Amino acid sequence: MPRSAGTVPRRPELHVVHETAHLAAVADQLNRRPRRTLGWETPAERLHELLAA
Repeated sequence: MPRSAGTVPRRPELHVVHETAHLAAVADQLNRRPRRTLGWETPAERLHELLAA
């Protein structure tokens, strides 16, 4: 998955542990971003469609 600018440092220090809440927020932000490869749907929308089928 491509890195989202400004969410997680490219090379974080190994001793720095990101909080679970922060990582969940980053994942949520990425999953709500429309993607050209999905016909401008978000990954969350596509997953919802697949699970509803």
